[in-house]
Amino acid sequence: MTLRNEAIFEAFKAGVSAYIPKESGTTELIDAIRKVHAGESVISNRITKRFIKFCAVINKKDEENKKLTKTQIKMLQLASKGKANKEIAANLGLTLSKVKNQFREIFENLKAADRTQAVVIAIKEGIIKIE
Repeated sequence: MTLRNEAIFEAFKAGVSAYIPKESGTTELIDAIRKVHAGESVISNRITKRFIKFCAVINKKDEENKKLTKTQIKMLQLASKGKANKEIAANLGLTLSKVKNQFREIFENLKAADRTQAVVIAIKEGIIKIE
């Protein structure tokens, strides 16, 4: 990832509608302005391939970071029902220390500070559903 790729990606995340290099000609600039005015997004052909590769790398990293095991998903489901670690351990046939370690991994993978935040993220991401 280069700084320029990151800047382009961050710009689109922030809501820009177009990105064309400063070396672009007048025709390309006017065309981009018309397209944005019509509600379209514009990425210069010179950077499209590089931008798509960069987005794929970012997406892959996000997917890898959010991978949870079946056990971890069950743990989050039980936590969403207000179950304590001891109850989760008994329900899943795990030791209490295993449950605590698994929750640490869950927090890391979901970038959550605690169980509540992990459950909220899991619900928003569609990892678990409220029953």
